[in-house]
Amino acid sequence: MNQTKSRGLSLIELMVAMTISILLLAGMIQIFISAKQGYRIQESTSLLQENARFAMRDLSHYINLADYWGGVEAEAIRLHPDLDTAYAARGNCDFAWAMDLARGVFGYDGDSTPPGPTDCIPTGYVPNSDVVVIRTADPEDYASTAALADSSIDALSDNGGLYLRTLVGASGIIFQRDDLAAAAAAVPGDDDQGILNHRFEIAILYLADFDIGGTDSPTLSMLDLDTVSGQATLRPYQLVEGIEQMQLAYGVDMDADQVVDIWKNATAVTANEWDDVIIVRAGLIVRGRALDDFVDTATYQMPGGFAYTPAIDVARFQRRLIVRDIQVRNRVRE
Repeated sequence: MNQTKSRGLSLIELMVAMTISILLLAGMIQIFISAKQGYRIQESTSLLQENARFAMRDLSHYINLADYWGGVEAEAIRLHPDLDTAYAARGNCDFAWAMDLARGVFGYDGDSTPPGPTDCIPTGYVPNSDVVVIRTADPEDYASTAALADSSIDALSDNGGLYLRTLVGASGIIFQRDDLAAAAAAVPGDDDQGILNHRFEIAILYLADFDIGGTDSPTLSMLDLDTVSGQATLRPYQLVEGIEQMQLAYGVDMDADQVVDIWKNATAVTANEWDDVIIVRAGLIVRGRALDDFVDTATYQMPGGFAYTPAIDVARFQRRLIVRDIQVRNRVRE
């Protein structure tokens, strides 16, 4: 009776099998890495597009609101005598600067250090990025005279409790909520007779680096009115990450026909022309989070004649240039 002989693998056969297995495993790992990188890039692209939409939404929101004064002209508005003690300066963003109502929209061209009110803007400013300042009475934030007089409604004291009270077509006064009685005496009348009370707003929109998950990301940021020790002051807030560069141009209507006659950067707009700016052309370079496999060597032509080329250390990020014309609605509708 014959017995079947059995034997194991030889060393050579084992080594060949192991080599093939290693090659197959390496291939699978490479496929996995490529798929993961592809997913990260796709996710980064989606985030880029989402951030671009949000950033333009926020810019549009504030620029659309600019220079609304409750149905009166800015020169017809008085300041309550105690208003200077109700506002706490942030650096050289002092009371006179804050209450410059003639400049509902005002811009600063970017520089290597923060332009304009330099010690007002926090550290981390993105070099050469433009800054825009919005002053307005917020048409979306209205309070009745009775509500302002009701001390139980705490929310009306937010943001320093600064309000503009106007009689439509006549005059107005900016005051702190605690001085409502004096403001009502200065601009008398009832709410159903054309009296409006809108919250006073200042917003400085700029770019600054902000730590997100341990990495600095250029972020659309804002200095906005808030309450500190009962006073109104400007405090920084982060709006949208991944905004690498912001450049602005201003459309000036020189003959009051509500059509832009000339586009200028902030430095070129004269003091008398700021009141004639009817459109702000906003250009944003928006980038994703993930590094790609290419190096971006493009030069992006942005509003105001600014040419932007990404620095070498960030050249592998995906980016897009987004440009939009934003109306200063309260001037176009005049």
